[in-house]
Order: sequence, then structure tokens, then C-alpha cells
Amino acid sequence: MAQAQHFLGRFAQARQNFGEALRLAPEANDLASATIALGPLSNLESAAGDHDRAVRLWAAAEAIKQRIGGGAPAEVMRVSDPSAAATLARGEDAVGRAWAEGWAMTPKRGGTIRNPRTRSRSDTRRAVGAGVPGRMAGRLQRPMGGGPRADQR
Repeated sequence: MAQAQHFLGRFAQARQNFGEALRLAPEANDLASATIALGPLSNLESAAGDHDRAVRLWAAAEAIKQRIGGGAPAEVMRVSDPSAAATLARGEDAVGRAWAEGWAMTPKRGGTIRNPRTRSRSDTRRAVGAGVPGRMAGRLQRPMGGGPRADQR
């Protein structure tokens, strides 16, 4: 439902539904489902012009996929790595920092994820912190280190 809302330009509704999926995924100990929401949410944020957030979300999804041994192909999910557009808009250094921040985040099993857009845009950015919706409800670990961006593999 969230992806269809995104395609229809209903970003607020899409964010709410992606947020619900991200809240439920760690509760169900289902990291694969988190990647299914993070990838499209990343593309939504890129379309909305928040390139740093888009890259952080994409990198978080990629890190989780590496950790669990794969995920749904981007072609099936109808998503793409937002790094190229972000590099044009923000520059390589900013994209590298955003990628490292996203790559370092993983949801803690059994945690919860708040809705990513429950307040005004500026308040949400403060609450979201490093960029994963709801900071994965503050239940993030940083065990993975900085991994390679898609263009560096």
C-alpha cells in the first residue's frame, strides 16, 4: 500500500505506512521486511528532495541485506540506489557521510520503530537524528562499520 501511495504522490500517507511496516519488522524479528520498506522509503525521500536521508535509508537497507544474506531485487521492488542523484545535489563528501551513517545502523531485534513523520518536517528531522525512521525507535546498534557504496563495489 505504501509503495502505491508513493507512486500516486501521496508522500505523507506513504511515509505513515512505511513507518508502520518499519515498526512491525523488528517486533516480528523480520529484518527482511525492514529492507522492503527502507528501499522504497529511500526513493520517496529522494523524490521529495531529502537526498541525505534517502542515502542513509538506502545504505541501512543494504547493510541489513548483507547481514541477512540478500533481499528482494531492486527491479522487483521498483527501487533504485539514490546515490547518483544525491551526489549531483549534495556532492560526494555529503553522500559518503550519509552512506556511512546509514550503513552503520541496524535495527535491534525485538525493538520497535516509530512513525517517521508524526510531527512537522523540522521536528521530525530532529527526532529522526541520523536518518532511519524514528531512529528505529532509538533501538539501533552500530556493529557493522562503514561498508562500500554501490558505486564503490
